[in-house]
Amino acid sequence: MSIVRIAAKAGVSVATVSRVINNSKPVRPELAGRVRRALEELKLPVRMTARRKRERDSVLAILSVGQGHRAWFQVPVMARIVAELTRAAKKHDFRVMLADIQPAQQIAAQICQQKVDGALLFVGGGVSDEELLAIHHQVPSVRVMGAQLAPSPIDHVTVDHSAVGQLAAEYLAEQKVDEMVFLTCRGTWDINYLRGQAFLATAALLGKPVRALVCADEPLSPHLLGARTMQVDDVEELASRLVATRRGRVGVFIPRDEETVEVYRALSRHSVRLGRDVVVISCDNENVRLSTLHPRPVSIDLRPDDIAARAVMQISHRIEDLGAPPARILVAPRLPSSSRSHAEPAHRA
Repeated sequence: MSIVRIAAKAGVSVATVSRVINNSKPVRPELAGRVRRALEELKLPVRMTARRKRERDSVLAILSVGQGHRAWFQVPVMARIVAELTRAAKKHDFRVMLADIQPAQQIAAQICQQKVDGALLFVGGGVSDEELLAIHHQVPSVRVMGAQLAPSPIDHVTVDHSAVGQLAAEYLAEQKVDEMVFLTCRGTWDINYLRGQAFLATAALLGKPVRALVCADEPLSPHLLGARTMQVDDVEELASRLVATRRGRVGVFIPRDEETVEVYRALSRHSVRLGRDVVVISCDNENVRLSTLHPRPVSIDLRPDDIAARAVMQISHRIEDLGAPPARILVAPRLPSSSRSHAEPAHRA
């Protein structure tokens, strides 16, 4: 009798069935009961074989998939999240496997060959919901990071990108700026869109003049950020236009540290005092990038340790219970303690 058939009958994962049969790890009573009922209905004893101790640790795969997937782990904040995932997984007695498997259609088969018990997915472009579900049907999976405007077909743990934009606007309002600007050359990214929308909305609620400056090759059209959007050709023109059109002390939100470095370099070629005439807030809190900038801008902390802890906790739940509906878990960002504390709990959307 296939353990897969038992798992399907009980509506749980193969790993959960194995834990009940082998008594290798604690299982929630409700799930253990479902396994035992499935065994009874299939006329199998709980001890299908002599109850054996587990021969191997549970294996958790951390996978990057989709277009641009390899670039994910080269970004400092993402590398830190992977490190935190590995640390959190070991606390849950998982053995971690890092993998870069392409194309997405081949992932399901390859992770089965590796006897993977669960997968944490970093998803790039070009991966369909159907492909995510195909992976999930082969092995319990949780998507980590990224942004998705439509609901994910599988569990998704990420930062609250709208809260990032809100924090940025609130911080700049405290700096007594005369106007606020959302500035990016990568406006079509879902992440930047969500951060930018929340920033513009919050700034307006706070009664501040606010607008957006974006690069023309990124079609961040008015239907995304509204009529306040001005498009330019590149980062150099972004800086020039910002300086030429600023009204008094301007607060600028740049949604990623990588872009902030580029904008700082461009602004340094203009007669403005960074930190005084132009106050910048960024996001990702990547010290390796920001340590080269003077004055160092405040950068919103995504809380990689909390993201990792919630992701590993969710994959542990999912391994036990395949039948539960997909969960979307948003982790609240915060400003670094050097600016002001925003330690908020994660919440489910």
